[in-house]
Amino acid sequence: ARQESTGGNLRLSDYRIMPIQRIPRYIMLLSDLSKHLDEGHLDRVNVGDAVKDLQEMAKLINDGQADADNRARVVDAARKIKGIQGLATPARRIIKNADVRVWVKGSAAVRHLWLFNDLLVITKPSKKQDQFTHENAFDLMEVQQAAMPPSLRSRDECRFGILLNVTVSGRTL
Repeated sequence: ARQESTGGNLRLSDYRIMPIQRIPRYIMLLSDLSKHLDEGHLDRVNVGDAVKDLQEMAKLINDGQADADNRARVVDAARKIKGIQGLATPARRIIKNADVRVWVKGSAAVRHLWLFNDLLVITKPSKKQDQFTHENAFDLMEVQQAAMPPSLRSRDECRFGILLNVTVSGRTL
């Protein structure tokens, strides 16, 4: 690693981020320059346009980075969930995942829900750390809204509910 005048060591990742950090610096520099230019200065409009262009570029970079981060989270989820194929697709985005308590045949059980932009995946936490077993998946394009049954609405621990009618061998569970 190369020594800087501050005495610190720079890693490769530090060098990779340097060009990205320049854009906000240019925005600040040109914004400050714009404040000090007279109203009638020939370059005032050009400097303002440059600031707008750099702000748009910074937004595109940030959006692209957020998109790449989300794709990496989907790939990570696909790696953690055993028993489901084709989870990591280019258009799929992860929205939220969390442990939840569900009622299965009258008793509470812990499940891990994975909400994607197009899919809800229900998994059971595995004994292995950060591993899950696929139990069911629901295409969100096929989900319909329904009223919560009064028997479930009365439970204090139910803040909201997801009612799933699962059909197995012609029987609705």
